[in-house]
Order: sequence, then C-alpha cells, then structure tokens
Amino acid sequence: SMLHRLPDDTGFGHKRQIAELDMVTRSVAGRTLIAENYVGTPLEL
Repeated sequence: SMLHRLPDDTGFGHKRQIAELDMVTRSVAGRTLIAENYVGTPLEL
C-alpha cells in the first residue's frame, strides 16, 4: 500500500513505497486515479 507503512517493512521497501507515491502524486492523472479509487468515480446523474 502506498498510503500505509507496514511494521516489518525494510529500508528498500520504504524507499520503493515513497518512489511509487511520488510518481503518482506528481501528475494530475495520478492524483485523479488515487482520488477515484479512494472515494469512487463521479456519479452520472
């Protein structure tokens, strides 16, 4: 998971997690993906 640290995570695992989160949060598309997956896609009315 990108948003939660695991207690048994290694230094490498933590660096990988930070790199993945950084890659996603630096782009509008990545931020949209995270937001839609977290709260759901907009409802069509």
